[in-house]
Amino acid sequence: MIPMENRRNILKLAGISAAFGMPLAATGAAARLGDVIVDAKHARLESHSFGDLRVFFEGPTAQLKSMTAGSLLLKPGQEPHPPHQHPEEEFMIVTEGTGQILVGGKMHQVGPGCMMYSEANQLHGVKNTGSVPLLFYYLLQMARLTRYKAEAEAPRVRVRMGLEPKWFWNKTKALRNFPGWVVKYT
Repeated sequence: MIPMENRRNILKLAGISAAFGMPLAATGAAARLGDVIVDAKHARLESHSFGDLRVFFEGPTAQLKSMTAGSLLLKPGQEPHPPHQHPEEEFMIVTEGTGQILVGGKMHQVGPGCMMYSEANQLHGVKNTGSVPLLFYYLLQMARLTRYKAEAEAPRVRVRMGLEPKWFWNKTKALRNFPGWVVKYT
């Protein structure tokens, strides 16, 4: 439980942040991104030799351990870095220009309207192969891990038979063989 004084400070910071159109960056373990709209002129801008990187949001949410969302205006012939991998899942949405995205071990030609998804720890990358800047928006996210090691080996399930739920440990996953049973992993 977060002490009342800390909750008030977080709410004040969120209110000030929202009033100025700035994202609430995570300042501590309890600080989470709040509901807010951020336009490009208020996003954090980082100018690099390959293009302009904007970070709109960065920090944990109620559902995610970490989340970063932004855009990159990639100059013609450039790539932000060689193909790479990281522990977060990533989405990219191309809105302007043309280029190539490496994902799933294959190089794909992309343009406006293309969307990429890359699983965690999978090699991926982007390069502008056109004559105009390539603009894409990205979202990196890492889920909260809530299962314990013991549950991974023997998940706890809720089984409904009629109206009476029963809780037990399913070590054999034999429930799949009983049609009509509703199984929910908790």
